[in-house]
Amino acid sequence: PSAYTNTGDHRNNSVTYNGYWNFNLPHGNTINFSPYYSYSRTRQNTVYTEGDNTLVNGANDNSHAMNASLRFVHSFGRGGTLTVLAQASYTSNRTSYSGTSTAYDHTRTYRIYPGVNYSVGTKHVYAMGGIGLIYDKATADDRKESSTAPWADLSVQYSPNDRHSLAVEAHYFINNVTGSLRSTAVIQSNPLLSYTGNPGLKPYKSYSTNISYTWLPSNTFNMTVFGNAWSVGDRYAYLYS
Repeated sequence: PSAYTNTGDHRNNSVTYNGYWNFNLPHGNTINFSPYYSYSRTRQNTVYTEGDNTLVNGANDNSHAMNASLRFVHSFGRGGTLTVLAQASYTSNRTSYSGTSTAYDHTRTYRIYPGVNYSVGTKHVYAMGGIGLIYDKATADDRKESSTAPWADLSVQYSPNDRHSLAVEAHYFINNVTGSLRSTAVIQSNPLLSYTGNPGLKPYKSYSTNISYTWLPSNTFNMTVFGNAWSVGDRYAYLYS
């Protein structure tokens, strides 16, 4: 048997801007613009002690995250609504490690996300469908990875009257991998365990389906029965040895 102690401190300073701009144009047209920016500086230190072994690790991280969404919306009245959208994002992480493990890495991710969706509604039915592409590029130090894949959304809601409603949704999307999971730094956490990331990780596919039924017998009571399924393809997994 052995005893150990593990102490640490963590500090994060950040600033964030989140904006929304809406422009109403003639002939039923609208433009929405949503910019986002975040900067954070994180410091984390740990001290692990077991017998005569002492491991001191420090990490200082500077992170930038930017995102911008632009949507053009045209209403056809009873004929439905057409939305043309474009979204772009960028993240950057510069991390330096000191103490028992010394390393420096810089990870960056870029994403461009164009698409189009169309929605139409009647007295009893509302339906929306959308398709588009996702282009991803990731840089971990000197290694670069890029990929292009489609995305799709579909939702239908049927309400025969004010008391009953049935909704079905299906989504296919590509989820990005965070920069920390692509880090090539090898950090010794304790005498038996070190950890590192994998710069070759790529975005993973995600499929989801949701269905729900809502019953409103009165203004004071409602009941919803729902179910959902979620599946991930090419999911990353942690490897221990």
